[in-house]
Amino acid sequence: MTMLILALLAAMATDEVPGTNTITTTAPPPPPPVSAAAVPRPMAGPHSCVDYQPPIPLMNQITGRDVFAFTIDENGRVKDLKITTPSGDPDLDEATLACVVHWRYEPPKKPDGTPAEMPWRAQVIWSKANWRRLMRLASPPCAFDRARVRAAETGTETLVHFTIKTDGTVRDPEVTGASSDPALDQMAADCFLTFRFEPVMDGDTPTEYGTTAVVRWAPFTRSASAPRN
Repeated sequence: MTMLILALLAAMATDEVPGTNTITTTAPPPPPPVSAAAVPRPMAGPHSCVDYQPPIPLMNQITGRDVFAFTIDENGRVKDLKITTPSGDPDLDEATLACVVHWRYEPPKKPDGTPAEMPWRAQVIWSKANWRRLMRLASPPCAFDRARVRAAETGTETLVHFTIKTDGTVRDPEVTGASSDPALDQMAADCFLTFRFEPVMDGDTPTEYGTTAVVRWAPFTRSASAPRN
């Protein structure tokens, strides 16, 4: 049995489980920075928002792209963050803001070496889960109680075991690790029942395949407001 950490459907990295949902960050042409040659450098490697994936868009295979503008202050922190082109899904927009506000850069400097602030723009692309052995197909959208999901405390999660049948449909979803909210647990089990996969093959023969998934209902602390241009 393989455990799929679905950071809502993201994954542990082995050859037997899906890869982490692909989220990339790129920078569209920025406004004139501190100097013509200046490009901000992220601290500790490239930025990623994979740990901020909201459950409803990911479970329902909703994708999107957020373009946003912000200022890098003299300490390399992000301020004045605003989404300029929203993704079309409010949960993805909220996750983008919650993620990007924690990005850190090497402090910008003027050509003479003195500290300076730098305006910048970037984007986060939210894509479907990148499955390896298990290839998820288009599935009917799951019904979620959005208010209940949003009320979940940070760290709330549900563990569900299910079996992929030889035709790629799912049977017998069972909550094996309950959260503090039975309604969330039931929503998770009901949702997995709607999933469709490419049949798992044993050589040339389709075979049933059991796996366990974790749904993280609140991957980040929600803010009271979401700034937007």
